Amino acid sequence: MPRRLALIRVVRAAVAAVVIVALHVAPTTPAAAAADVPVTTTNGLLPDGMDWRITMPDRGWNGTLLLDLDFVTGGVNAAYTTLHGRGYAAAGVRRIPFDQGGRDARVSAAQLIQVIDVFTERYGEPRYVITNGGSSGGVVAGYTMERYPDRIDGAVANCTVPGYIPYLMPRLSSLFAAKVFLGIDLPIVQHPGTNFALDADSWRAAIDAAQATPAGRARIALALTLGQMNTWTNAALPPPDVTDLDQVQAYMYDTLRNLYAFDVNTRRNQEQQVGGQSFTWTTGFDYRKIFFTMTLPEQQAAVRKFYRAAGLDLAADLKTINKASRIEADPAAVNEIHLHGDYTTRPQRPFLMNNLIGDPLVQPAANFGYLQEARKHGKGRFVRLIHVNGAGHCSFRANESVAAIEIMNERVRTGVWPSTAPADLNSRATRIDPALVPRFINYRNPEFAGGFWAGDTYKAEK
Repeated sequence: MPRRLALIRVVRAAVAAVVIVALHVAPTTPAAAAADVPVTTTNGLLPDGMDWRITMPDRGWNGTLLLDLDFVTGGVNAAYTTLHGRGYAAAGVRRIPFDQGGRDARVSAAQLIQVIDVFTERYGEPRYVITNGGSSGGVVAGYTMERYPDRIDGAVANCTVPGYIPYLMPRLSSLFAAKVFLGIDLPIVQHPGTNFALDADSWRAAIDAAQATPAGRARIALALTLGQMNTWTNAALPPPDVTDLDQVQAYMYDTLRNLYAFDVNTRRNQEQQVGGQSFTWTTGFDYRKIFFTMTLPEQQAAVRKFYRAAGLDLAADLKTINKASRIEADPAAVNEIHLHGDYTTRPQRPFLMNNLIGDPLVQPAANFGYLQEARKHGKGRFVRLIHVNGAGHCSFRANESVAAIEIMNERVRTGVWPSTAPADLNSRATRIDPALVPRFINYRNPEFAGGFWAGDTYKAEK
């Protein structure tokens, strides 16, 4: 904790003093880019020791700078190669490790702003700056846009959700429901960190055993539904036929059996930043209301079918979980983690959220929750959601990622959103790279049950 706070103080001081320091700059090295456009890459260190990386097309710069949290480690890929060939410069830093206060968007956003100044010193001021990122990089992309509207013209957040609490809250409900309905005795918050792999295996074994019985199949479907989790999350499986409820349930089973391994260790890493205290909770949720009014229709239909087949009383199970002893959070821990990436839902710049409908770590419903809140504040015009019919975490095809950037670049230049209809997105992506088949689709998001935004306060139930 002291090291993290010291890092925050250093970054804030550097920004306040407008100190631009580039130490240990690597020699300029040209590299090949798309369409035979060479690029120049430079590297250096910010005042706090964070390394930065800038890649600039040697000719044809379109005036737009893309700013990416993960650019030092992830800036060499097919999407960025294509973007450089289309005239984009790009820059960024790397993620801070968890044990040094990682996943604190306040620190990362301030570092990215400093990188703009480093870029400007070397190449001149960009006409437009677009934050771009995936996963936690997407959290930082949106956070930076909200907090620095005078420096950022737009944001593209891929395979991510608006903030860390909205990310982990609904997932906890699915884990909690599985524990209640299936009698699984494993920690889902404040995991001690020992024997985690064994616990993940035990979770899978418990879900496998439940799937072997009619009652277990019904309750697996209900548990996943109550957390608003995605049906399909396994990239090795084809997209489900949502009219085939047996297949829907089978995919829900696959998602729930792997949820523990995806979720609990990530939650623990962030709990360790607040003294090991829990910052997510299940108090206050009406699971009956969530089931009947805030779920995907195919999931609700699958639950009903399998409950009938098992001869179970769905209403009784919903009553059981609503009466179950809930998980409470520590208010101080909530407040601290909330500050690491809390979204205001009042964007002043365009914000595009691009998600795979089968991402195991991301529920598109959370982004719909952000859009709903933005509309309440009269800011809905700044927000667009687009969806890709794919599974796996951040497993976009390069032309899908580039299409999202091109949409935002057009929006910041013209002040008008180009069409984000799936057919138009697919046409745009095909023009970018005809060898890749794009997968943009229409997608119905349910109302989000786990919204928690800047200014919200958690109060433990008495």
